[in-house]
Amino acid sequence: MPWVKRETSIRQTYETLLDVKLNPEEEVVEEQVFTAFKLRKKK
Repeated sequence: MPWVKRETSIRQTYETLLDVKLNPEEEVVEEQVFTAFKLRKKK
């Protein structure tokens, strides 16, 4: 099958998704999660 020409380029899609990551419209609230796991350093 031949390639289908898309309305937007891959670069435009990439830049749009990257812009959402770098400039979020909402503030992300980090919640603290408590678990029973503990980290141990190797001696």
